[in-house]
Amino acid sequence: MGRRKNIVIFAVITLLIVALMVVLRQRSEPNSNPDPNPDPDPDPDPGPDPGGEVVPITGKIAFLSTRKRGSLAIYVMTPNGSNQSEIYDWTIYYPETRGTSTNSIRAIAPSPDGKTIAFVGPGLSEVDGWREDIYLIYLTYINGSDLINGSDLIKLTDHFQNELDPSWSPDGTEMVYSSRRDGYWQIYKMDADGGNQERITEMDSLDPDWSPDGKKIVYVISNLVGSISIMNADGSNPTPIIGAVGRSPRWSPDGTKIVYQSLYTYSDSDGNHYSAWEIYVAHISESHLPRIVKITNEDPLNPYGITEIKVHYLCPGHRNPSWSPDGKILFDLTIGNDTQIWVMNDDGSNRVKLTQTGTGINQYPVWLPSP
Repeated sequence: MGRRKNIVIFAVITLLIVALMVVLRQRSEPNSNPDPNPDPDPDPDPGPDPGGEVVPITGKIAFLSTRKRGSLAIYVMTPNGSNQSEIYDWTIYYPETRGTSTNSIRAIAPSPDGKTIAFVGPGLSEVDGWREDIYLIYLTYINGSDLINGSDLIKLTDHFQNELDPSWSPDGTEMVYSSRRDGYWQIYKMDADGGNQERITEMDSLDPDWSPDGKKIVYVISNLVGSISIMNADGSNPTPIIGAVGRSPRWSPDGTKIVYQSLYTYSDSDGNHYSAWEIYVAHISESHLPRIVKITNEDPLNPYGITEIKVHYLCPGHRNPSWSPDGKILFDLTIGNDTQIWVMNDDGSNRVKLTQTGTGINQYPVWLPSP
């Protein structure tokens, strides 16, 4: 009896061992018949966050052109250069200024809300002579964003010396500008309606541009061309940052770069030397000096068609740089007697021509925000 009991126990243990070996073997071998519809991962890895929706930039490019009447008038076009149309011509409203040495608009500065444009224009009487002042026009839109024209001229400065280079504060309540009313160039600040005009520099200074955060102003020291400096918005703590001869410094939309134009000397195949404007980008840092990158570079064998030495403000090349909201650089390029508007990346790549030869002089492109 005891022997039979032992045999039964042995048989049961043997069966258990065999069953365990079968289970272990099935787990170690790949499944030759996988489930064609496996359950999805209850908590799959979503991968990197794709970020928010990309919002396209809105607005237009405002610029100056001589295409209709020979004097510079304000035009606008879409960011790709289409739908170019005139919105304001000074000489239509003030024909008595035609034929003067400064007979048309020379610089434009759209307000941050896109509803007005400040510009530099000639005096309105014979006693004004060659001097220039800063004016403001209101823009008329239909359907919310279709720009029709500019009107309702307001004179913001009125002095017997030149007033140039208007630049808006980011909130649109103030402007800075260059004035020669003290006998040499200085930077002034005023309210958007022309009130409370006050000088904020002590050295020979001009060509200011307000930083996007409203805390700083970049400008040029010296007469007409000189080193580039930064100061606080109230004029305090002036600090030179770029020693090269430059003009037209402009902050990038994110405040990390400053684009400017500077004279560059070329030599032709005969050993003659000449100067042309080129565009540079300064990468700004709080901890060290800016990193300067020259982003335009033409063929050194006289690509600009220069036949004579010119004073600096008549030199050809890349001039009047400014920024679009997406960080591209607008500029005008003069080759020979032809001046047209281009756009490029902030490293100088992907240059696209926006206005065409045969449409007159096209220059001074700036971004006009949508209202």
